[in-house]
Amino acid sequence: MAPHQSPNGHDTPGGANGAKGGSSSRASVLSTKATSVLSTSFLDEDTRGSLNILDQAGFRNSAETRRQLRLHIQKEVIDSNGEVINDFAQVAEQLRDTGLIIARLKERSNLVAERVAAANLQTGPIMADLCWLLKLRHRDMAEYLLHRWIIDHFTVSDEDRASLVVRDGIVDDAFFDAVAKMKLIVADSRVLVLFGKERLAGDVVSMAIAMLNGGFEKAGRWVDIQLKTLDFDNPQVGPLMRRALRFLAERPAKFQASLEKLATSRARVLSDAFTVALRGSLDGAEANFRPIEHSADDPLRYTGDIFAWVHSTAVSERETLEGLFMIQSESLEKGYAVEDAPWNQLQATHPERYDAYKELNELVGRILGDVSERLKARIKHVLSFADNPSTVYKLGNLIAFYRSTFANLLGSTGPIDHTLLKLDRLSGDTFTKMIRDRAREVKSEPVQVTADLAPPAFLEEALAELREIMNSYDNSIAPGSDAVSGFDLILKDTLEPYLLLCEDMAKELKQPTSSIFRLNFFLATKKELELFDFTKDTAEDMGDIVQIEMKEVVGHLLKNFIRQSGIQDLLEGALTVPQDSREPWKAIRDLPAFQPRALAAASQVLDSFLPSAVIDASKSIGRLRDPNMVRAITETAASSFCKQFEFVERKILEIDSMGTEEAAERNVQRGTHHVDEDTEGFDDEVPGAPERLRPHFPRQSYELRILLLS
Repeated sequence: MAPHQSPNGHDTPGGANGAKGGSSSRASVLSTKATSVLSTSFLDEDTRGSLNILDQAGFRNSAETRRQLRLHIQKEVIDSNGEVINDFAQVAEQLRDTGLIIARLKERSNLVAERVAAANLQTGPIMADLCWLLKLRHRDMAEYLLHRWIIDHFTVSDEDRASLVVRDGIVDDAFFDAVAKMKLIVADSRVLVLFGKERLAGDVVSMAIAMLNGGFEKAGRWVDIQLKTLDFDNPQVGPLMRRALRFLAERPAKFQASLEKLATSRARVLSDAFTVALRGSLDGAEANFRPIEHSADDPLRYTGDIFAWVHSTAVSERETLEGLFMIQSESLEKGYAVEDAPWNQLQATHPERYDAYKELNELVGRILGDVSERLKARIKHVLSFADNPSTVYKLGNLIAFYRSTFANLLGSTGPIDHTLLKLDRLSGDTFTKMIRDRAREVKSEPVQVTADLAPPAFLEEALAELREIMNSYDNSIAPGSDAVSGFDLILKDTLEPYLLLCEDMAKELKQPTSSIFRLNFFLATKKELELFDFTKDTAEDMGDIVQIEMKEVVGHLLKNFIRQSGIQDLLEGALTVPQDSREPWKAIRDLPAFQPRALAAASQVLDSFLPSAVIDASKSIGRLRDPNMVRAITETAASSFCKQFEFVERKILEIDSMGTEEAAERNVQRGTHHVDEDTEGFDDEVPGAPERLRPHFPRQSYELRILLLS
């Protein structure tokens, strides 16, 4: 046997060595397979499926089972394929049977179709004749029904004709049934046109319209009679009246004519009622109520009663007419429909050019036209005889209030609003003229300041008038309005002329009398203005003026304090020396006022001044009418005086201190004075020092504050 060659080309011995090599190779292959099987994950679908099949087949892991495994699997596949082939054989057999059945059905259907076609050939002419006969019958029936409908529909009975044409008859349900039939004839006349009967349609429409016109005339006369006899204090409007008004509303001209007759009639009635309310009766008989003219001596009550009567009458007329011509929610609950009211229907039909409430307000305005003219004449008379501006202003507020009230009730375009607008302007002009005339009268009369410097009588009268005006204005302010700017013009006319006149009077006085007089009349004015929010800004401006005048009085009292206390020369002397000069204390020390004898005299004057200083000062401004302000001014002046005294006191102490220090330094330089090293100060008595001023003017500032401010 030839020796084996190794892969590297060397010969290898055979025999045992070869067997040994083959066994090693098989072991390696088996190990590789085992490793591959063991490394396969159970998550692999093929492996998991194979294992599941083995479990389901019930195989046991043995040597015999492993040898027959492949054969057993192949046997199962062959058996399964055989079963599938048998199933397909059965399906093929069933398909052959189905084909035979379909062929038989086709033969029978062809036979039925041949028989039906033969029957149609026999019955076709008969059915055609029958359809033609039915069409002829339907056409003849339609023509018969149409002619019958035309005869019945366009024929007017004698009863309907009498209901519409008879002028003096009543308006009842038969009348409205006839009206409805005439409207229907007019609307349905188009049918005649469609059938070519234009001439007949024209004749029918002309006849129907002529009868409708007669119906409108009859309804108009009947409505006029009913409105004249209607009790507006307790109006009871039936359904026939509502339907008649609704019918008239279809002819706006006739409807407006009826409204004008109603307005004329009601205006005459209300004019008489207004006369009765004013005088008590038309013929002068005694009334069982208090007539309005009995309060003519009280302009406000008289005017208010007139306005109240007119407003009550306007509300009553509007409610009555609204119930007559319009349908409200409570009427709908009683069974009335919206179309029963003429104005509701007109507004629903023509919303872009018809406003029911506007028409209602205009009608009420026309009814109240005569009353409004008489109202204007009465109010003009009251304004012309008013005796004071506050009354005129209150009348103006009353007019403005009722103008707003009537505008909410009847709108802002009617005769009532125009009348009240003229009266409002007239009251404003009358008020302004009266205020300015009174101011000119006051200026033309010479007025002197009283001895007690009280506000002039004309100012007190003007403030009393202003108080009344402000009360009336405060009660008439509308929420959200600019009350401040609205009252500025009134203040300009009612207050400024008198304040300017008081200012001119104050210019002729000397101080502090002039400032005290200014304070008195400004404080009186400020007190009145502070009562209302809309004048608080003006009151604050006057407060600034009061502060300025207070400073003037304080300055005057301070000058009196300085002059009467004896420190005026000391203060003026100290202030005349420039502080930037060399050794200003020496210049002050050399002044005559700072000499020991002069200081002693000033001290005596000061001592005699202090006990009664505050009382004297208060008396000097005692004509100021505010005690609290007198006290405040006096305390302010006293406090300022104490500050001035402190300045003089500091200068005196500075002179003594600087003179002592200068003498001590001079003695030290000469060696004649010993300085204590422990105290580092000079002895009280320094040789060569000038005479001390403090002993001649011993008063201290805290003593003044106790005497003047405590």
